[in-house]
Amino acid sequence: MAVTLEQVEKLREKSGASYEACKDALDRTGGDLLEALIFLERTGRSRTAPRGGTFTTERGGGVDEAAKLVLETQSKAGKKGKKSSGVHDGDWREWLRELWAAGLNLLRHSTVNQFEVWRHDRLMTSIPILILILLVVVAFWISVPLLIIGLFAGCRYRFVGPDLGKESINDVMDNVSATVDDMVGQVKKEFHESKSAQEQKADRAEESARRARESVEKAQRSAEKAARKAQEAAERATWKAQEAAEKAARKAQEVGRKARETAGQATQKAQDTAGKAARKAEDFSKKMDGMVDSICGHVDNLVSKIDDAFSDKDK
Repeated sequence: MAVTLEQVEKLREKSGASYEACKDALDRTGGDLLEALIFLERTGRSRTAPRGGTFTTERGGGVDEAAKLVLETQSKAGKKGKKSSGVHDGDWREWLRELWAAGLNLLRHSTVNQFEVWRHDRLMTSIPILILILLVVVAFWISVPLLIIGLFAGCRYRFVGPDLGKESINDVMDNVSATVDDMVGQVKKEFHESKSAQEQKADRAEESARRARESVEKAQRSAEKAARKAQEAAERATWKAQEAAEKAARKAQEVGRKARETAGQATQKAQDTAGKAARKAEDFSKKMDGMVDSICGHVDNLVSKIDDAFSDKDK
C-alpha cells in the first residue's frame, strides 16, 4: 500500500516524530496509523508517548484510539498545571515547582512541534519550534528577512505537531503565502507592462541590427558557396585534363608497345627467312660440289680410258 502525504501529516500530528521517522513507520506497517504510532512509541521516536503508561495492540478504534491516547496524556498534564496554578502565593516552593513544570511543558511543546519549509511541493527542511524561536531572538535581523525572502522565492511555511499542526494555523500561513504570490505576480505584470518607449525602440533597433547581420551572413554564405562551386569546377576540370593526359599517355605507350612487338616480329621473320635462304644456298652449294666432283670423276675415267686406248694403239 502506498503511503500518502496526508497519512504522514496525521501521524506527525499525533506522535510529534520527524517526517522520515513517520514515513518509515508507515512503510513498515503498511499504512496503518495505529500500528505506526505504536511502532514509534516502542522505538522511542514518539515525542508524545506517555511516561509510565500502558497501551495495547488490539484493534479497537484505529487512529481514533491513538489520538485519544495522546489527548488524554495532554489533558492530564493540563490538569496538573491547573492544580499547580491554584496554590497559595506564600508557598514559594510550590510556585517554583509550578514554574519548573511550566518551563518543562513549554520546552516539550517547543520540541514536539515542528516548523517546515516547503517549495514546489517538496520538503526543504524541518526544525523544532524551539530552534525557530532561538533564531528569531538571537538573529532577528537575519532570520526574519530570510523568512520574508523565502516567501517571495516561492517557499511555503507549515507548522506540524500535536499543538500547532492545525488546519486553521496552516490555512493562515497558506493565505499569507498566496497573498505574497499575488503581490509578486502583480509586480511582475506591472514591470512587463511598464516598458518604456525607449526600450521598445532599442528592441526594434536591435531587431533591425540582427536582421542586417543575418543579411550580411547570408551574403557571405552565398559568396562562400559560389567560391566553393568555382573551386570544385576547377578541380573537376583539372582532374579531367589529368585523366585525358594519362589516357593519351597510356594509348601512346600501348601503340609503342605494339610497334615494338611488330618490329620484333618482322625482324624475327627476316632472320628466319635469311636463315632458310642460307641453308638452301649451302645445300645447293653442296649439291653442286657433288656434281662437279662426279663430273670430274667421269672426266678422269674418260681420260684414263683414252690414254689406255692410245697406249694400246701404239703397241
